[in-house]
Amino acid sequence: MGATLTDPQKTDVRRWLGFSRIYAQLDPALENAMNAIREISDGGTQEDDSAVILVQGALTSLATIETKMTNLYDQYAINEAGIENVKMDALRATYGLKMEARRVIGKIEDALCINKQRDVLSPTSSNYDFGNGGKSLFDKGC
Repeated sequence: MGATLTDPQKTDVRRWLGFSRIYAQLDPALENAMNAIREISDGGTQEDDSAVILVQGALTSLATIETKMTNLYDQYAINEAGIENVKMDALRATYGLKMEARRVIGKIEDALCINKQRDVLSPTSSNYDFGNGGKSLFDKGC
């Protein structure tokens, strides 16, 4: 038996891609994709478990990034004044971590052939239009 995504890992995938559990019923494409990346011997569609391992690794990276961002929250201020003492402030460091998180989330999107529902790293609203003629979440072209 190969690697499979556990229920907590599937929950994390949903969270990082901006899906709530309700989308499992509304549009099961993400749920189907998370099951399809398993090996054929485990009921999936893949010859090996490399996609599952990639997603699991991405989730581990995202957990590390999230911890680093949380640890920066108390430092949101200019660290030292004066040109000669310039240091990277926590806001810039957080921005860099968010950029890295978005890159890692892209790995999950590619492995599952699913576009994220929303950017969970920003306060933007949902871009899902429920069939009103806008861009579909599943226009990744896979």
